[in-house]
Amino acid sequence: MINDRKDLSAVARRNDHSREELKELILDAAWDIVAVNGSESLTARGIGKKIGYVPGTIYNIFPSMEVLHLHLNARTMDMLFEKLEKTACKKNGTFEEKLFQLASSYIRFSEQYQPFWMTLFTTDIQECKKNHSWYEEKIERIFEPLNTILKQYLRGKDARQIEADSYILWSSVHGLVYLWVTGKASYLEAGQGQRRSGKKALETAIRLLISTYVAGISARKITV
Repeated sequence: MINDRKDLSAVARRNDHSREELKELILDAAWDIVAVNGSESLTARGIGKKIGYVPGTIYNIFPSMEVLHLHLNARTMDMLFEKLEKTACKKNGTFEEKLFQLASSYIRFSEQYQPFWMTLFTTDIQECKKNHSWYEEKIERIFEPLNTILKQYLRGKDARQIEADSYILWSSVHGLVYLWVTGKASYLEAGQGQRRSGKKALETAIRLLISTYVAGISARKITV
């Protein structure tokens, strides 16, 4: 379940926590609120009420709600990275199979943590993140599991080409998953017949994308 954290309102009281403890307490409460009501329901007042602190205390830790969203997204990206890295480190499978396994792991994450996954792309934090270089580093780290697979199988390609392939392939898979999660799966189902719909249509589309990519690599006469 998404919301697997305990209710925090009974344990939090003013002056009971260090700054770091309070930071985690706020993020835990924010996580719970997003899990139940979505990111649009997140307010300093709501968080403060949940943990037993006045709203001003929230802003003493996070200068703005945008910064709070930044840290909440960072938690989501850390969880996503761990799941993708675990998948990428599996030893069995062909190049094409391992790419699909990684894509399947991404699909499962978008299902299991949908409110948080959606928040990564729907929250307006563009200006805020410019002042937090660590956030960009977390974004870049998400590509590492895919890069691990590409480096393992794409012998003879330089690092810049692998990086380009990684961004293109990742963006394509993400785009298909986003269509599915946001209820635009009809675009994925077009031409697939009545036997495939919803998640099945998504998986079929991603398999086609990956097989086409692998075929293209072979056509470039690069050993895989």
